[in-house]
Amino acid sequence: MRWLVVTALLIVSNVTSFYVAKKNARPKQHSIESVQAEAAHATGIVIMGDSLVEDAKFPASLCGLPIVNAGIGGAGVSTLLAIAEKMHSKPALVVISVGVNNSEDAAFEAKYSLLLHTLPQTKIALVTLAQTGFDRINQTIKEMARGAHLIDLSSLKDFKTKDGIHPVGPSYIEWRGRILDGVRQALDCE
Repeated sequence: MRWLVVTALLIVSNVTSFYVAKKNARPKQHSIESVQAEAAHATGIVIMGDSLVEDAKFPASLCGLPIVNAGIGGAGVSTLLAIAEKMHSKPALVVISVGVNNSEDAAFEAKYSLLLHTLPQTKIALVTLAQTGFDRINQTIKEMARGAHLIDLSSLKDFKTKDGIHPVGPSYIEWRGRILDGVRQALDCE
């Protein structure tokens, strides 16, 4: 009888935890399939990245070109590689902003290099991370920027986050603004 009560309590606890987590979870805006479909034939600006990109409120267009927000929460380099493999057009610019979800990945450099070689032959802008503690990732991005435009966000001062990763308030506005400035520079449309 006692094991029946314990089992019932465990089941109720697990069901309750599931519903609380589901209720509090950030709604999934972009799936890999939806981003692949949107980026596959893009001719404007494609901004690829993780949740920071997905949550950024980029304008619909910049420099007279439409912007495709190809950000996916939790994305790492491998996720962006799957998107790049499905790109059948040649966008005016592809921006890559990824790395926080690869901080423990010893193969980051090899995967990042493969991503850059998989992208269509077009203008590319690489974005370093503004968060502290990602020096190895930022160094790799800077080294890979040969021939690409570098948007160096590692110099942002007073970069405030809610959890060490996701920027808040003025920091998010500055982060987004620096990326858009970098896009203008890369496309020479300042």
